[in-house]
Amino acid sequence: MRRVIARYTVKPGQEEVNEKPVRVVYDELHQTQPTGLRYATFRLDDGRTSADRRGGPDRQLPPARQLNQKGNTMTTSNTAAGTSQDSAIRAVFAQTSRAWANGDGEAFTASYAPDATVILPGVYLPGQDAIREAMAAAFAGSLKNTRRSHQVRSIRFTSPGTAIVITDSVTVPPGEPQPAAQQRERATWVLARSDGRWLIHACHSSPAGEDVQ
Repeated sequence: MRRVIARYTVKPGQEEVNEKPVRVVYDELHQTQPTGLRYATFRLDDGRTSADRRGGPDRQLPPARQLNQKGNTMTTSNTAAGTSQDSAIRAVFAQTSRAWANGDGEAFTASYAPDATVILPGVYLPGQDAIREAMAAAFAGSLKNTRRSHQVRSIRFTSPGTAIVITDSVTVPPGEPQPAAQQRERATWVLARSDGRWLIHACHSSPAGEDVQ
């Protein structure tokens, strides 16, 4: 499998114009569903630099997108590399785990968008305020001195600023190094990037059960 990273910078004022050809690419990929091809686009922190990551058989790799805007530059690398956005998303889960371990409801909900929703078995929390209130009460009661662990199974970018994340998550009671298997959960998260930060917009968790092959 060949992997290519194409990195390009647009001139000031062209950031939104650049998004149009990006969306065209994703619309085509959604319609054609090419087998074995993986394609992701990321906008870096300066707001003007983007990177396309493409992987698949040589014959399936599309050419790097030419934006045809005067003043734009593009560099291409054939070296596979991790992405800053992957790391930034994983850092969100690390931050919520730290806040959980500290019993800090304010720090915990700082990773959630104002209109975020959380759905658990028998629980629905609509909005950041509801999440904050529920977690503050839980940290003072049933979740006191517990730990929360997340293992990221996959990150799928549906657009440069939106990601769906699947985790294996578990709450570890105090004094227990390893939780029982039946305590493990499988969770789906929707995260979106705004003003340089990834925030959780939705979480839906349920008992993990068995993987379907």
